[in-house]
Amino acid sequence: MHLADFGNFAVSSYEEDHLRKAATVAAAAMFPRGSGYITALEPGSGALKVADIFGASTRRDRLTPLLGQVECDTAAACRAISRGGAYEGVGDGGLFDCPHRGTREAAEAFICAPINSSDGPLGAIHVTRSTGADFEAEEKEIVEALGIQLGLAIANGNLLAMTRDQALRDSMTGLHNYRFLIEYLNNQAALIQRTNGRMSVLMIDIDHFRDFNNKFGHAAGDHVLRAVARIFRKCIRRSDLAARDGGEEFTVVLPGTDLEGARHVAEGIRRDVERDQLEFDGRDLGEINVSVGVVAMPDHAAAIESLL
Repeated sequence: MHLADFGNFAVSSYEEDHLRKAATVAAAAMFPRGSGYITALEPGSGALKVADIFGASTRRDRLTPLLGQVECDTAAACRAISRGGAYEGVGDGGLFDCPHRGTREAAEAFICAPINSSDGPLGAIHVTRSTGADFEAEEKEIVEALGIQLGLAIANGNLLAMTRDQALRDSMTGLHNYRFLIEYLNNQAALIQRTNGRMSVLMIDIDHFRDFNNKFGHAAGDHVLRAVARIFRKCIRRSDLAARDGGEEFTVVLPGTDLEGARHVAEGIRRDVERDQLEFDGRDLGEINVSVGVVAMPDHAAAIESLL
């Protein structure tokens, strides 16, 4: 894989880990006498950590201990990122050496190039070559171009993931929407048929919601929808799914849960909603109630169309 091959791959892959791995494959092909690694920005700390390595097996053995290690405490400390372009030097401990470089062999020529998006730095790519094999100007441009392509590909992938997530979630409550719910139920149904498993589904309505809106206003109604959604998230497991079908109707999917277990979850949701003391704009909204129906697969139906 070379630079053009990586570009073609980048337009068809949106997983950040896969893109970085492909970039290391491309770098290894373009620099067969070199080795190196890619750092990635850690969202929480802002540090740059070594995420992937490349090179011949003997050099990979030397680089493997670097995986997961912090190279720079901040992105700004990286010379390539701070200057906004490729940084070239020699690992001789002198003025043009890099104090953060993960490898410490003397007299190694190296190039570091930033990996950026429009929102800021994402990491850097480092290529090292042993004594007597300096980098040509064209090779410096290749490393810089690989960093640019990788940054654009990661940014595009993140944007696509965000867009897809927004398309599959209800903007009011943050729960999944009806479109995602149907896709999820179909997948779960197929899994149940293959494994002889089970699944329970809760169908939930907020009682007298139209009357509530007429009395308190739609803004207060939106406040209630968000509050109820928070209770759903609190009452279910990470492996369960809560979705808003539309209006005041919701569905909760409980994979691997039998009817008795589903009734227990339903009662917990009903009780917690009833006990929630909601206020909006200084007004007490009174008691909110929900009605919950419980069905199970395969107990009540063998197909999704019959379940809902």
